[in-house]
Amino acid sequence: MSLEDISLEARDELALLAKQLSDNPETRKEFLRLTQRVKPNMVIPELQLEDFTNKKVNQAEERVMQLENKLREKDIREHLESKRRALKANGIARNDEDIQEDGRRSRFSLFNNSII
Repeated sequence: MSLEDISLEARDELALLAKQLSDNPETRKEFLRLTQRVKPNMVIPELQLEDFTNKKVNQAEERVMQLENKLREKDIREHLESKRRALKANGIARNDEDIQEDGRRSRFSLFNNSII
């Protein structure tokens, strides 16, 4: 599309519409994204900063979830080990073979505190 083929009035209307879209907080981001789609080499710092920030926040959230999962696993292992020690201390289990940990059949289950 060439601007030479349209009237001055139509050009002014397009310029006014672009100005309104870019000035309106509800449409600005979409307007900038569409502009970037049509002109991919155009540098738009506002979008670059937002994209960079979103990327870093997402990476940080992912890392936090990974660390939370590791902490949960550690807590579960410590809890099971504590139960194992208590069973041995109370004489309910004589050794590790008496305690079920991973689904194998044994004399005592850590998961429901019952003797099998």
